[in-house]
Amino acid sequence: MEDNSTGNQVLEDAGNQIREACEVLQREATRLRQEQKAIDAMSKKIEHVHLSSTVNLNVGGRRFTTSLQTLTKDPDSILAAMFSGKFDVKPSEDGAFFIDRDGKHFRFILNYLRTGKLTLPDGATFRKELAEEAEFYQIQGILDELVPKAPKNFEESVILTNEEHRSVLSGQDDFLLCTQSFVFSMVNPHRVTACKLPLVNDQEDAIYCDSYHGPTFGGGYDLHVSNNTNTSGKSYSNLGYSYQLPTGQQYTFFTGAQKFNVTDYEVFGTYK
Repeated sequence: MEDNSTGNQVLEDAGNQIREACEVLQREATRLRQEQKAIDAMSKKIEHVHLSSTVNLNVGGRRFTTSLQTLTKDPDSILAAMFSGKFDVKPSEDGAFFIDRDGKHFRFILNYLRTGKLTLPDGATFRKELAEEAEFYQIQGILDELVPKAPKNFEESVILTNEEHRSVLSGQDDFLLCTQSFVFSMVNPHRVTACKLPLVNDQEDAIYCDSYHGPTFGGGYDLHVSNNTNTSGKSYSNLGYSYQLPTGQQYTFFTGAQKFNVTDYEVFGTYK
């Protein structure tokens, strides 16, 4: 009986030691995971520090220090090309790479490359100058934010019709000088190449604006888009009244028929 009691005690002691060892291992594993999380968090905070790839720049006499990663962030830029390793670009005697440009606004370019965001002071009056620098460095993202996108009236202001003869046609007016207004055809059933139809001499009825119907051009009306234009069948063209027809063509030049439905149209304004 004594031997059994002693054996049970040994087993119990061994079990306790194993449990204690497991608890120690679990605590150690937890500690290591916490340390790793802390290391990962710190790495994210200092990932912009690149001690081994620091680059000094001299832009028109202004000094900048940044990382190689920042300079190569936009692969299509001049800066990325300079520091890609494909060209033999060497620093000056002072260790800085000289760029013969005005460095006044270069910090905004660097900050854009660092963050992907263009941040300018409220009421900034140097947007045009910055756009010129962005154009030189070929950083399209900055240009997209600085240069307004004006509508391309001829290419984009189109009215699409879908009848027996598919046609693409349009009209444009600059809202300042009606004598400069015109309509045009890009695709038509007569296979006439894309052409511009200017106003007839001395005609002032270029475009008619009314909230009860769509775009209307010419006093005839030369081109009229009605309400419910995709189903009503009331849109029509009567070319030749205010706008000049191509030689040998009739008033149905646009679609081959006087009346038609319009599947889609877009209206743009130009702001100066």
